Amino acid sequence: MNYIVLDMEWNQPGYADTALCRNGVCMKNEIIQIGAVKLSENLEKTGVFECIIKPVSLTSMNRMIKQLTGITDEMIDKGESFEAAINRFREFCGDDFVILIWGYDDIRILKSNLMFHGLDITWVPANYNLQMMFSSQENLERRQYSLSFALEHFEIEPSEKLHDALNDAEYTAMVCEKLNIREGISNYKLMPSKETNDTKNSDVLIKRKFRYIRYRDDIWHNGFIVRPVCPCCGEKMRYEKPKRIGLWKINIEANCEKDGDFMVALKISETPQGTFSVNQQIYVLNENTREYFEGKKTKRSSRKRHSSRSKKKQTSVDVNNSEKESNEQI
Repeated sequence: MNYIVLDMEWNQPGYADTALCRNGVCMKNEIIQIGAVKLSENLEKTGVFECIIKPVSLTSMNRMIKQLTGITDEMIDKGESFEAAINRFREFCGDDFVILIWGYDDIRILKSNLMFHGLDITWVPANYNLQMMFSSQENLERRQYSLSFALEHFEIEPSEKLHDALNDAEYTAMVCEKLNIREGISNYKLMPSKETNDTKNSDVLIKRKFRYIRYRDDIWHNGFIVRPVCPCCGEKMRYEKPKRIGLWKINIEANCEKDGDFMVALKISETPQGTFSVNQQIYVLNENTREYFEGKKTKRSSRKRHSSRSKKKQTSVDVNNSEKESNEQI
């Protein structure tokens, strides 16, 4: 059996871009580069794969992704078709293999691109997230660590730039050499995942990550993020007023005439490079999820009341102390 260490780069819609929808998939993350390293069972490198893909939906590069990856409009215009690239990739992988990835996004995006192009997804084998193995075997806290963090942790000095699919696959393969991959795969289901909320997995219909957003205000101008189509039928939905939860979380209730109510939950984060990323999850709103979101709202209100009472109490104490000091002076 071979290990295929896979990394991909994908384009995302910029301000005013419109993505095509086919086969029940609206192309929000279009793969433009695939990089992979083939490892034997003993983690010896036996081959590499790299290709640039010509997109059919997002045909011009998002400015931030171009800056980060170095992939230009000229490069993707000369790329090969997605179907031809996948056929070559499958031939490279062989018959008996599993996929090792760094993060949660690559396999999900690979499958959505396959579905968009009307291609078979059943060939995609078992896949294992090396982030989980890394944090578990190195006894680190449960969170998503970047590949650059892992390289620094293992004192691996990059000689090539990151955010190139083949380079990232090469460096991920180097991290694999520091881990016990067989043990990691054996214990994979026992490792804690990043999902910590109280809702059932079946209630989360869509999970997407939008990266390299230059300005925070650009989030509100991107309809793919704040006004997505119905996750069931692909039609437009009606939206309630967004509800902010602090600076970094936003919940937007939506309704589809055909498929009912949904909640679009957004979590915003700022990158070290000064750009923004958004994790988008779309929930079906049922008794379980409504109770979950209302519960969070109640907890927040309780914390605000508690904070307000604490401030009033502190103010009262300050006033009393002030009066006491004045009386002592008199």
